[in-house]
Amino acid sequence: FTRGPPPPPVASAKKMRVMNALALILAIAAIAAVPALAADAVHPFAEPKVSGATAFLETFTAGWTDRWIAATDAKYNGAASVTAAASTADAGLYVNTPAQHYGVSAALPVPFDPSAGLVLQFEATQEDGLDCGGAYLKFLTADPAFTPAALSGDSPYSVMFGPDKCGMTNKVHVIFRHKSPKDGSIEEKHLKNPPAMPMD
Repeated sequence: FTRGPPPPPVASAKKMRVMNALALILAIAAIAAVPALAADAVHPFAEPKVSGATAFLETFTAGWTDRWIAATDAKYNGAASVTAAASTADAGLYVNTPAQHYGVSAALPVPFDPSAGLVLQFEATQEDGLDCGGAYLKFLTADPAFTPAALSGDSPYSVMFGPDKCGMTNKVHVIFRHKSPKDGSIEEKHLKNPPAMPMD
């Protein structure tokens, strides 16, 4: 048989406790430093890079008031503005008055058939939390007679999604609305197990 190298020295229990405590203190110090760095940082705006056909893209930069029209329906008594969210230079619609409804819409340059594929995406941030309310995006059904100012709760849509939180309700709505191929009636299909709205 051959003799190998000597085994490594075994640290005493007291030395191990000191090393573990030191590692824990360093980990806590590192974690405590992260929020301080994040709080000071402002994430710069970067124009999205999109490949392929895009029917509509909004970054709420110059000229947004020419594209987005406030609804004149009496239900929509809130006036949305555009501002940058906290800690970012990204601009977006800002609704700051509780217990009011906001309605703004923008028309697509040309209607299109989404049956070949469709991606709808938007970001919603509740900077002051949310007790009761929602932030829905409605992809309206093509209608030559529709004008953005005429937007109402009855405006027909093909897809509606977005966060909804009130009381025990906390979910992200996903609703598809279409004409039934069987009998021609209008149907709504809701996501069976919608995810909860993130609270970060």
